[in-house]
Amino acid sequence: MLMGITAKSYPYHYNHDLYQEYYWNSLEAVCRSRGLAFTKDSNVQFPAFFRNLRRIRHSYKLGRTLRGPLLPAILDAIAGIASQGKTGASVPPVGLYVFNFDDFGDAPVCIDSRDTHEISDEYAKSCVIYFKTNFWPTTDYPPHVVPLPNMNPLVGRDVDLFRKLRTASFTWDLFAFVRLWGGTNQVDGIDHNIRLLHELSKVPCKSLILAYLVSGDIASQKAKLDSLGIPWTTRPMTPRELWKIASESRLNLVRMGMHQCTPWRLIDVLAMGRIPVLDYQPLSAWPAPLIEGRTFLNLDFGPGDEVPRRSFSEIVSEWLSDARMLSSICSRNADYFDECLAFDGLGESIVRKVESLLFSSSITCASAFSSASANRLSTPRKDAPDNSGYLETI
Repeated sequence: MLMGITAKSYPYHYNHDLYQEYYWNSLEAVCRSRGLAFTKDSNVQFPAFFRNLRRIRHSYKLGRTLRGPLLPAILDAIAGIASQGKTGASVPPVGLYVFNFDDFGDAPVCIDSRDTHEISDEYAKSCVIYFKTNFWPTTDYPPHVVPLPNMNPLVGRDVDLFRKLRTASFTWDLFAFVRLWGGTNQVDGIDHNIRLLHELSKVPCKSLILAYLVSGDIASQKAKLDSLGIPWTTRPMTPRELWKIASESRLNLVRMGMHQCTPWRLIDVLAMGRIPVLDYQPLSAWPAPLIEGRTFLNLDFGPGDEVPRRSFSEIVSEWLSDARMLSSICSRNADYFDECLAFDGLGESIVRKVESLLFSSSITCASAFSSASANRLSTPRKDAPDNSGYLETI
């Protein structure tokens, strides 16, 4: 029987805790419902102090005002002194958890929420089950590696807001606010995103299309977008503004993220019961599958495509003319979020998966559990997620 869960925390690190936050909240919800303890084991004393220090160090607004390396260097020095050097140590690339069972003892568990589909072999060998958010079915993973939704922590901070947004009236037919980056190095996906926006700009509907320039040769991107008549900006949209417009739009473009991951924006749109329009079929699989035509719509326009296989005008006009289909997808997505992605449902699914593995495959798990227990997941290495698309709006 499960007795409690402990999660490792690194409060000063740029995005480790952020990427684990939604899963922490989900597991904490399960523990609370079962009367169990959920504990965060921080690598530093006074974690709230280091969280605040981290927010200052990585503040987008402050960074624009105080440019240069001086402020980050000062804050790093303060953190290093206050933590006795612990904030300068490397941080694991995955979330580390210990599920405590009265009959099995401590079971190490990993949650890997990085954008890439690759796993950390080092940590996969050290746990009894390894959850992977950007899990590609085409990849040959070890049998204890299983899929998990790629959750947006900002949604988890105000789930009630997203449920309220489900009742918003429609103002736009199509909304596309697209950060021009992608691929594996931020610049490989720029041309694809420009082509995508150009084709969408031809659709005869009430649309709001805006390119957000963040990487590569900004000057040439501005010139190209101007020549195509596509509006652009170099400033982020605040989350609240982004979510408000998305809730007022019948269709929301959600393009695949860095390393072709399933992006956080998808969670926003599902949570508010709206319709994500993907540029192409997701490469990642989730435990409760996303189904084309039922939970999302697909433009079928991949990174290597120069022109659409079918006119976007035809595709989008066809969708917009089917009010019954749009209404069904909206309702279905709201239910999908509430049942599968909200804290209680997601947390229960994680715990049940761990319990199922331990109790239904005791012989196989015994050896894995024994070797994992011998390695307490205490040796971090440098390897961090790199899709922080929302961070600069915080």
